[in-house]
Amino acid sequence: MILYKKDVTHAQIITLVSSIQILANQHSNQTILSQSKYCLETLFKGLIALLDIKEPRSALALSVSAISIFLRIFDKVTEKGPIVDKAESQTFGGLFSRLVDVVKVVFKHGKEIENDSLFEEEGVIKSLVTVIKVFFIQNFETVLNLTKEVVNNKTISKEDQLLDLMIYSIGSLKLVTQDSIHKPKVL
Repeated sequence: MILYKKDVTHAQIITLVSSIQILANQHSNQTILSQSKYCLETLFKGLIALLDIKEPRSALALSVSAISIFLRIFDKVTEKGPIVDKAESQTFGGLFSRLVDVVKVVFKHGKEIENDSLFEEEGVIKSLVTVIKVFFIQNFETVLNLTKEVVNNKTISKEDQLLDLMIYSIGSLKLVTQDSIHKPKVL
């Protein structure tokens, strides 16, 4: 029996997210040969494929997991130094654009005031603050360089994507902090 996205329960999503997080944790403990079995990019893309789930709690749980895995990808990419492989740079740029899509989903659910408590319960606020800290405060230039693309010997900056990520991250926090209950916790 094939389960379609609309047939998936929140409990199934939480089980899936937990399993993906376990695989992501195991990834760093594996040998290089074994790491291909637990590819972080594949886990990230799998989460992205599920993001059009309409149920807010599930969508936000998936988003938090996707952000967490992308942060691991970023750590892996930056720990080995500058990217010299054009294909690897393009892969990172493509994944980064998917991260922007994830934060857009979070923003969409942040517009509904009844979802405010879910932002705290699912860890969305912490994830968004981490995105802002890692990509804008600590590593802005690095991310800008990683997302550049060379076409016909011309470098094309993906600065707009980086700014979109900032706008949607801050916008999501702004929407949630309109509720005075959450404002002190975020600030």
